[in-house]
Amino acid sequence: MANEKKIVQEIEQECNQMYADIDEERRLRKKRLNDLDDMLTQDTDLTNKFLDNFEKNGSQEAGQFMEDLESELTNRFEHQDRLLGNMSTFVTRFQQTLKIFGKDV
Repeated sequence: MANEKKIVQEIEQECNQMYADIDEERRLRKKRLNDLDDMLTQDTDLTNKFLDNFEKNGSQEAGQFMEDLESELTNRFEHQDRLLGNMSTFVTRFQQTLKIFGKDV
């Protein structure tokens, strides 16, 4: 009987130890999951911050590029307009000169 009580007591102690081990494993897993969640949240936040900055900088650069391109095209068109105006003036004066010389001959 004493031997049976001892065996029952050892089994009960072993069961209690197993329950304690299971509880400790559950606690450690929960902690690891929380740590993983924190790490993923930080990574997600950093990624979102990077993407937001990338989009902001990309939009600013694209806007600046378009402004520069429009300015360059405006300058080129104005230059072409001046060039055509000068050529027109030259041709008009050349024709006038030819008319004058034509009358003198």
